Amino acid sequence: MLISRTYLGVAVLDDCTLYAVGGSDGDFNPLNSVEIFNVSIEKWQMVSSMTIKRVNLGIGVLNNHIYAVGGHDESYELKSAEYYDPTLDTWTRIAEMSVCRNGVGVGVLDSVIYAIGGENEAGTLKSAETYKPSDGVWTSIADMHECRSFPGVVAFNGLLKTIARIGLEVQIDFHGMPDTTDLVNETSDFPEEYRGLLESPNKIKSSFRLRNE
Repeated sequence: MLISRTYLGVAVLDDCTLYAVGGSDGDFNPLNSVEIFNVSIEKWQMVSSMTIKRVNLGIGVLNNHIYAVGGHDESYELKSAEYYDPTLDTWTRIAEMSVCRNGVGVGVLDSVIYAIGGENEAGTLKSAETYKPSDGVWTSIADMHECRSFPGVVAFNGLLKTIARIGLEVQIDFHGMPDTTDLVNETSDFPEEYRGLLESPNKIKSSFRLRNE
């Protein structure tokens, strides 16, 4: 890359352009700069910077826009969010979340952006909220079963899966429509290639499901 970055956000648009968003430089100073790598020309290029500096941010892609959510600047955890329009090369602020979320997990499911967990001065969070661009506001949904910061989030088979390690256990939350919650307590064999992550190596727990009924 053109700038050294750690704790950055990463996204892909148009199946061929990789975006490196924010993070901190080699001296751990937060960044608002953004650069792209186009695989067709194999070259990094700078694009427009975010409106503020963000490290430990969450990233989501919706409608060919990149959403940068939460994180931390030089002084404070952030509850602000913004999106990048590649056709205009501009960043635009959107509504703020209900709370500050440093190390927030972000996922996209059914044209809805989910901001999940994170941490702020109150501690590690188990709350979550959603954003629909058509509504322009964040809406709180049911809490996770456990507090989590820096979770991995992925959409799979119509559910949004949130994965995080808690103590010696890796837990997965399943998120769907935010109308109802149904707590489940299932275990399944943990894949062999990942067992080294756990001192108790053979179980993974699926602890929480949100679904539309």
